[in-house]
Amino acid sequence: MTDNEIDHKQEGSEVKTITVPFSLGRIKENINIRTIPPSTSSKEQIINQAFKFHSQGNILEAKKYYQILINQECNDHRVFSNYGAILKGLGKLKEAELMTLKAIEINPNFAMEHLNLGTILKELGNLKEAEISYRKAIEIKPNFTEAYYNLGTILKELGDLKEAEISYRKAIEIKPDFTDAHYNLGNLLLDKGNLEEAESLYRKAIELKPNYAEAHLNLGTILKDKGNLEEAELSCRKAIEIKPDSAELYSNLGIVLKDLGKLKEAELSTRKAIEIEPNSASAYSNLGIILKELGNSQEAETFFRKAIEIKPDYADAHYNLSFILLKKKNFKEGWIRYESRWEREGLIKLLSTSKPEWDLKNRGRVLLWPEQGLGDTVLFSSLIPELVKKVDQLIVMTDKRLIPLFKRSFFNKITYIDRNDFVDEYVYDYQIPMGSLPKIFRPSNESFKEVPQKLLKADEAKTQKYRKKLIANNHKKIVGISWNTTNKKYAKSAIYLEELISVIYSSNIRFVSLQYGDVKEEIYNVKLKHGFEIFEIDELDNFYDIDGLAALINACDEIITIDNITAQLAGALGVSTKVILDTNSYWPHGFDDKQSCWFPSIKFFRQTKRDEWSEPLLEIKNEIII
Repeated sequence: MTDNEIDHKQEGSEVKTITVPFSLGRIKENINIRTIPPSTSSKEQIINQAFKFHSQGNILEAKKYYQILINQECNDHRVFSNYGAILKGLGKLKEAELMTLKAIEINPNFAMEHLNLGTILKELGNLKEAEISYRKAIEIKPNFTEAYYNLGTILKELGDLKEAEISYRKAIEIKPDFTDAHYNLGNLLLDKGNLEEAESLYRKAIELKPNYAEAHLNLGTILKDKGNLEEAELSCRKAIEIKPDSAELYSNLGIVLKDLGKLKEAELSTRKAIEIEPNSASAYSNLGIILKELGNSQEAETFFRKAIEIKPDYADAHYNLSFILLKKKNFKEGWIRYESRWEREGLIKLLSTSKPEWDLKNRGRVLLWPEQGLGDTVLFSSLIPELVKKVDQLIVMTDKRLIPLFKRSFFNKITYIDRNDFVDEYVYDYQIPMGSLPKIFRPSNESFKEVPQKLLKADEAKTQKYRKKLIANNHKKIVGISWNTTNKKYAKSAIYLEELISVIYSSNIRFVSLQYGDVKEEIYNVKLKHGFEIFEIDELDNFYDIDGLAALINACDEIITIDNITAQLAGALGVSTKVILDTNSYWPHGFDDKQSCWFPSIKFFRQTKRDEWSEPLLEIKNEIII
C-alpha cells in the first residue's frame, strides 16, 4: 500500500461466513408436545414436561428436567440432543459435545445429531472432526442442505477452497433460495478473485433478502474494486440504511467516498465510524489518510498515532505515519516506521533469502535489491556510491532498463543483475533492500549536505545525436516536458497536456515530449487546436529505453514534469528540472521545500488548492520566459 492508499480491512470487516445456527429453533424440530394421559409413566411425564418448558423458552426449568431424566438413565436421544443444545447455548461446549455424542450413540442414523455435533466441534476449533460429522450427516441424508452448507464453511476455513465451493454449490442446487449459501459462496469466490460471479451471487442474495446488509457491503467492495465507484457508494449507503449503527459500514463508505474524491464526505463518514466504535484502529488510520489528502497532515499524524495506540502492531498505520514523519524531515523515527512495510498484509517480499540484512558493522559481499518501481529505485540509487565504499563487493539487482545507465555512472566493479533473475545465496554474505539504505545513510538533515549535484551519466553520443535533432535556429532553449503517469494511484498528480502547454508555451522554446506511452493523438490535438508544436523522437521508446530517455533528458536545457520517473531521472542526471506537485505530494519532496534534498537540480512548484494547476504553472512560465 502506498502512502495514498487506504486500509480496506476494518476490525470485524472480514467477509462474513454465516454458519447455520445450532439454536432452540432447530431443537424444536425434535420436540413433540402432547397431553399426557393418566396412564403414562412418570418418566414420560418428565420428558414431555421438559419438552414443554424447552419449547416455551424456559431453559432453566427444561434443564432441570433433562438432568433428572439423564440421572434416571433415560435412553431417549432427544433428551441428550436438546440438553446438549442448552449446554452449547450456555457456552459449555465440552459438555454439549458429550451429550450430543450420547444422542448419536442412541440413534446413530439421525442426520441432525451429526450436524449439531459438527457445529459444536467447529466452535471448539476441531475443524477436521467437524468436517467428519458434517460428511456423516450427508451420508445419512444425501440432500441435507444445511450439512452441505456447513461443510462448505469448514472446508473454507481449512483452506480447501475447491471442495468448499462444491459444497456451497450443492447446497444451492438443493435449495435455490438459500440466501446465506449464495452469500458465502460469493465470499469464497471473492477471495479467489472471481469478482464477476461473486457479484452475481451477492445480487442474488440481495434479491432473496433485500435487507441483507452484509451482502450490500460486499457488493459495494466488488463494485469499488471494479471501478464502479458511484454504484459502490449506493451499495454502501443501502447497507447503512439497513444497519445505521454499524461502524464498519460507515468506514467502508468513507473508503469509497475517498476514492471518488469526495474527501470531506469521506472524512465525515469515517468520523461517524469512530463515533460508533471509538476503538477502531483501522478507522483512525483511514481518517489519517483522508486528512493527509486534504492537506491536514498534523491531524493525520494524530490519528495514525491513535491507531497505533489502539493496535501497537498495526503495520499500515506505522507505514502511513512514516510518510508524514519523512516529509517533516523527522528521519530518525520516519525510517524506523518505514520498515513496517514488510509487515503489511498482502505485501510480497521480493527476495527470498536466509542471509542477514547488511549494516555498517559488516563488509563482505552484499546484495542490494529493489522492492519498488523505477522512480524509487533511481531515488535510492543515490546511496549506491556511499554503500560501495562500505563493502568488499557489491551486487546490484535492478530493473534491466536501468543497468546500462548504472554501469556507466557507478564504480565499475559493481556487478549488476536483472531483478527477474535468480541469485544463488552462495554469491553474497549479506543483503539489503534499496528502501532500507536511507535509515543507514540518511538519518538526519545533515546527512543530505554532501549529496552529489550529478549522480547519473547519460550516454554522451546519444545525447549529442538527440541535441542535433532538437536544435533549431528560431529556438533559444530546449525544454523537455512530461505530464502524465501510468500509475493510477498517482492520477491526481497528472495534468492534461493542453492545460500544461497552454500556460507555459513560448515560440522561443522548442518543447520535446519525454512522456512515456502513446501520446501522439494528444500532441496532434494540441497542435490542431492551438498550433503548438511539441517535438517527438520517434525512434525512442520512452518507457522501455530508459538509457535513451536519459540521453534525451540530458540533451535538453531544462525539464518541466510532474512527479514521475522523468523527474527522478532528470534530477539524478543533474539537469535543471521543475517538478509540478499536487497538494498531496510524495514524501521525498517535503511539505514546503522549494528544492529537492535528494537531487539539488530539482525545484518544486506546488499546488496551493487541490486540483488547481494554474498557480504553479504561472510560476514556471515566469521562470522560463525568454
